[in-house]
Amino acid sequence: MGDGNTAGGPAGPAGLAGPSETVEPDPVHWLQRSMAGAAAFLAAIPVTFALVNPVGLLLLFPFIAAAWPLFLRDRAAFRATCKGVGTVLTGLGVLLTCFGMFVVIPSAVILLLAASADPRRRPVRARVHAGIAVAVTGAATAGALYVAVPVVQDLLPAHSYSVDVPDESGGDWMPELRPYGATGMGSHGTGSGTRLVVTYDENLTEAERAALREYLSTIPGAGPVRACGRFGCD
Repeated sequence: MGDGNTAGGPAGPAGLAGPSETVEPDPVHWLQRSMAGAAAFLAAIPVTFALVNPVGLLLLFPFIAAAWPLFLRDRAAFRATCKGVGTVLTGLGVLLTCFGMFVVIPSAVILLLAASADPRRRPVRARVHAGIAVAVTGAATAGALYVAVPVVQDLLPAHSYSVDVPDESGGDWMPELRPYGATGMGSHGTGSGTRLVVTYDENLTEAERAALREYLSTIPGAGPVRACGRFGCD
């Protein structure tokens, strides 16, 4: 008499996956992935510094590390990677802070917050962490813009002329220069005289700029009039 079991042995408990079945990884919540994306975005901003200085290429490695969690699907792996990368970037950020660079600390903070911001498990904590991440992202982006604006301005041409004159000719020439389209004048000593830097309206035509330049050359004792850019004069 059989005991009611099949020849293959006792049946396994219902609901358990057999050895041939694949178990889907516990997915990362979209909120955590969004926070990781914000961390990668903030880490990418300093890399653009490489456009004006090769030193920025050194910041490519923190960016790659910060973007790594975005490619993970499993929640456990995501959490572990966020904690690991966040901790390493925190240490690196403290080191860079000694050189006046705070570029990786915001990304590190957000990754550490993202590791435990799963609303499926702890919704209140997730909302708090997400709110902090939004604040950090906003503050870091505003800081980056504050730093970037002068850099961008340095890449743009300046509308000014420079001329060296004797000290006795370095007075206030603005009343005479204003009708020619001059908008401001600065001066500083050169050791042998005074250097005048005259800015002008960017909407001046070529003929009007030539007239301003010609007038500057008529200042008593004036040297060559040079057109100036953000990085110097020709």
